[in-house]
Amino acid sequence: MDLNEAIQATWDKIGSWLAGAIQALPNLVVAVIILVVFVFVARFSRDWSYRLLGRVTEYRAVNRLLSTLTFVALLAVGATIALTVLNLGTAVASILGAAGILGLAIGFAAQNTVENVIAGILISVHGPIREGDLVEAHDVFGRVQEINLRTTILLTPTGQLVYVPNGELFRNKLTNYSKLGERRVDLTCGVSYADDLEVVRQVAIDAIEGVEQRIPGKDVEFYYEEFGESSIDFVVRFWIPFTNRHAEYKQAQTAAIIALKRSFDENEISIPFPIRTLDFGILGGVRLSEELRESGEAARETGGPD
Repeated sequence: MDLNEAIQATWDKIGSWLAGAIQALPNLVVAVIILVVFVFVARFSRDWSYRLLGRVTEYRAVNRLLSTLTFVALLAVGATIALTVLNLGTAVASILGAAGILGLAIGFAAQNTVENVIAGILISVHGPIREGDLVEAHDVFGRVQEINLRTTILLTPTGQLVYVPNGELFRNKLTNYSKLGERRVDLTCGVSYADDLEVVRQVAIDAIEGVEQRIPGKDVEFYYEEFGESSIDFVVRFWIPFTNRHAEYKQAQTAAIIALKRSFDENEISIPFPIRTLDFGILGGVRLSEELRESGEAARETGGPD
């Protein structure tokens, strides 16, 4: 084949391509219109389904997932119809087969992501926590800001955002302080060995009963716990209404400490400092003052220095 024949063959091929493109132009326009229409329909359906699901259920993560799946499904339908209009049915089948194989490979490679997504759905459906709850999970304490399909975002009392994978939340212990709407405040303290323990008990209970944040219908609990090194230790417990603010707990705790200290001062009940008693007897029970006195008397008897 000489150069002229090669050039002619090339022009013939280009001409056939142009003729085919012109012939397929109406179908191409129709396919583009179908895609544009389905994009708008998919967006509208996604927003509409999210609002509709929000009226039926409070599981926002699941609502987002279902509305997103609706969007993707409509786009896939539109793309399939557009390719069919272009007489690319064989290509559609090949694409679907490749997508299945690719999806299987991605599924094996992203097991943690799939686990987190499934855990996010289960957390949203079963409802152990809600956005706004105060929780402790995976060694993190804070308020739930948002539950996504992959992570749960917690705001700590010090103002940091912590992203906890949903799989970790689902597998490990999870404490929800807001679920029951109330919380117990435990206050530990100690009193002197010289104080009357019955009086201490009644004074402490009366003081805590006057705390404004306390739930009136629940009794104040008081228990002695142990003989400490310099005090007899006790714990006093009371319940407060609680939603999702850690400050509510700290304010009630502060009010209880102030009330307890004030009542102890008024009734001359002492909260002792840590002290040590030095025992100089061989068998025990001899104080330093007694040892010094005996030493002084022995020195005077022998005529030694005082």
